[in-house]
Amino acid sequence: MKRVLSLFAALFVAAGLFAQNVVPGGTEAITIEGYVSATAFFQNQTFEFGNGQEAEWATPPEYTTNRWFSGMDVRNTTLRLLFNDRNKNGHKWTFGGALEMDFFGGYVGASLFYAQMPVPRLVVAYVDMVHKNLRIRLGQAYTPLVGNIPVSLSHLGFPLGAGATGWVGWRFPGIYLYWGLNGTEHTVKLRLDAALFSGSWQGPGSTTNFLTAGNFGSPQMELKLNFNAKKWSAYIVGHFDNKNMAPVNVVATDSTLTGLAAEFGAKYNFGGFLVQGNFYTGKNIGQDFGQMTQVQDITHDLRSYGGWLQVGYKLKKVGAYIFYGSEKVNHDDAVACFSSPRTKQQMYNFMLKYDVSRQVSVGVEWLHSYLTYGKNDTNIQGDQMSFSVLYGF
Repeated sequence: MKRVLSLFAALFVAAGLFAQNVVPGGTEAITIEGYVSATAFFQNQTFEFGNGQEAEWATPPEYTTNRWFSGMDVRNTTLRLLFNDRNKNGHKWTFGGALEMDFFGGYVGASLFYAQMPVPRLVVAYVDMVHKNLRIRLGQAYTPLVGNIPVSLSHLGFPLGAGATGWVGWRFPGIYLYWGLNGTEHTVKLRLDAALFSGSWQGPGSTTNFLTAGNFGSPQMELKLNFNAKKWSAYIVGHFDNKNMAPVNVVATDSTLTGLAAEFGAKYNFGGFLVQGNFYTGKNIGQDFGQMTQVQDITHDLRSYGGWLQVGYKLKKVGAYIFYGSEKVNHDDAVACFSSPRTKQQMYNFMLKYDVSRQVSVGVEWLHSYLTYGKNDTNIQGDQMSFSVLYGF
């Protein structure tokens, strides 16, 4: 008995030694944010980018028997660390930064148990320098093409319509400038966003060693004008990049692929009503989730357009939201680039949401995908029913 008591005493002492407060190394303040997310789902078709909380469009082959399967997904869970140095030390600039991760980075190993061990995924990591109305951001951040985010409890890391119905944009390492063009006294505040960031493409070359066509072409560039008022907001953004399709250590020929895009988005809040959406058109921006996330290995242009709209109403703690999105890829372009391309997608989503408290929400959703693919416009449909809980902190 004395040995047992001694062991417990040692454990309590050890716990006291290791359970220390986290103290910043400098003068900055650290804010911990994020959410814990869990979704139980039922599907009758496999989806891309994956099933559960990754589902965006139904993908072949079409299931014809024993179709429904189920699971539970927690990969939306996100941890965000925000840093803010409040001690200027005589500087006119203030400094800060952010580090964010979720759990869509794959799985540990390939055993019987690996599905319960999702891998963390870096989302953003950047340093901010702020002076009056100017913010300079260095590091990996969301590009200006990322605008409005559809309301959902099941689709957070992969928003509704991402790469499937006109929700475009991604996050890249680069230089980002945010410039407030007028003061806080104005009813409508204007902000100009400019970004120069790393290129990306599927090939030729390595996608993880900075040797793809996107990396040895010109950097990606975007410019965005934002309008923000009390009850509404809107933005317009343009994108440009130029990819050199000649592989590394090969004599370059005239084999470039230019990426272009324009996007408009708006949001309106009045009382409990919400209306939001965006529309884009462009070519050769598969690296930014355009063209239904298709990346060609030839210098033939791939053009598309798409958009989505969400309408919702919240009464006290209960909200209802309807989403519709559609994207269409030029058919002639698609069949010239791929043997079995995705040419059109329609997505429907309906959600009932209940706020249990300020931090906890639960909801049920129905997601329907109608995909057209192949040279002969074959159709495939898929459904997902889900129940989700979200705890924000």
